[in-house]
Order: sequence, then structure tokens, then C-alpha cells
Amino acid sequence: MENFKRYLTESRAGILNSYRILNTESVSPDLAKVTVFVERRLNRLRAKYEYTYTLRKVPDEQGGFWKVSNLVAKVKK
Repeated sequence: MENFKRYLTESRAGILNSYRILNTESVSPDLAKVTVFVERRLNRLRAKYEYTYTLRKVPDEQGGFWKVSNLVAKVKK
């Protein structure tokens, strides 16, 4: 828990070592739920996380990009 607290309060997130998509669920053409596994390194500290979030597509007239929302982060061992 201390590692995750430190990660959230750092001015930078560290170096991304690995990013792997574990699961995707297409709720609708403009909405998807995604689960990913992430490994980061900050100095000598390695941390592993599982993120679950929702991707919601912004209308094309507003840019058409995908917005991340409802982020849940879990510290993995």
C-alpha cells in the first residue's frame, strides 16, 4: 500500500516497463470497459498494477478521441 501511495504522490509516474491488455468488453460502439496490467519502475522500485477503466468515445465534432473514466487501480504482487 505504501508503494501505491508513493506512486500516486510522485511528480512523475516512472518508466513504463510493460503494458498488457488483459480484457476488453465492448458495451456499445462508443463505450468499452478495459482491464490492463502495468509494470512501472521509479528509480529502483518496481511496481505492478491492474487498471480497470471505461473508454468513452467523444463525438467526432468534438475531436473523436476516446476519454478514460471510472479508473480503478489495484496494486499487484
